[in-house]
Amino acid sequence: MVFSALLAGLIMLPLLASGLTAQDDDEKEIPKPRRVQIKTADGLQLNAAYFAAIKAKDAMPVIMLHDWQSQGGTLYSLALRIQKEGHAVLVPDLRGHGMSTTITIRKPNGLTDTQELNPDKFTKAHIIAMARDVEACKRFLMQRHNEGELNIEKLTVVGAGLGGMLAMNWAVGDWNVQSTPFLKQGQDVKSLILLSPLGSFKGVTNQVAMTHPVIAGQLNTLILVGNGSSKELSDAKRLYNRMERRHGEKPTDQAELAAHKLFIIEFETEQQGTALLNSNLAPDPKNLIWSFLRGKIVGRDVFTVGGSDMSLEWKQRGNAFDPDNDK
Repeated sequence: MVFSALLAGLIMLPLLASGLTAQDDDEKEIPKPRRVQIKTADGLQLNAAYFAAIKAKDAMPVIMLHDWQSQGGTLYSLALRIQKEGHAVLVPDLRGHGMSTTITIRKPNGLTDTQELNPDKFTKAHIIAMARDVEACKRFLMQRHNEGELNIEKLTVVGAGLGGMLAMNWAVGDWNVQSTPFLKQGQDVKSLILLSPLGSFKGVTNQVAMTHPVIAGQLNTLILVGNGSSKELSDAKRLYNRMERRHGEKPTDQAELAAHKLFIIEFETEQQGTALLNSNLAPDPKNLIWSFLRGKIVGRDVFTVGGSDMSLEWKQRGNAFDPDNDK
């Protein structure tokens, strides 16, 4: 396994310190995952597994996106690992995959037409439309946030393969949403975990994300890849190198390491994507991911972007003039 720039220190020290579980929550029973259905803006019945949190307003929410011709179940082991620490995870079957294959289209005459989605017939437009799946997931989590079940301000997105590119591209839209002094609507994604991320697929690329100052240069980002496949390794390294130019110089000591946000881990294996999670690699990639998130977002009160600190404190979201926002 190859670590970039002092990552060994970042990852291993937390693993050695006082165990991996949150002892304050040991007596709380972790809820069993439950299947939920979420409707997207274009009528897709999105099926997802929800792993509820026990840390309530201190809980980090995570959206996990699987690879092409895969399904959410390949990410459940990581979801369970993060939920065990008290945090919330939502794992959808992306459109055309798993149990998310039915879309209801409303016609101009008011009638509806139900269609089955076949990924073998997907075009560039279908891949772009997957952003609506992620947006629907965030809307679901926002409802949980306003009920005090989690803190959307610490939103993390995990993506494998195509899901990695989708995570980056969707994060662009989330950070481009314009807020007002009375209504915060976006800028919630603070961390990306990318498992063998693709650079392009069916004409869709990550080029826009690579030009975005926040997505490419200021989010907490961890890239994991197997170095036994030249293509996946090349794509991952190309992405890392481009982002590295925006993240500044590599850290040279522990103080700089604590502030640095971009890292890559190369595992000595031909396995890629979610296969990295469900293998016998050592150290366990799931533990490495959790340790990264704990150090970079879970244990933080502020997120620094553009030289300014954004508070990560839980607060009711919605119109500031709504009396319910006094909760």
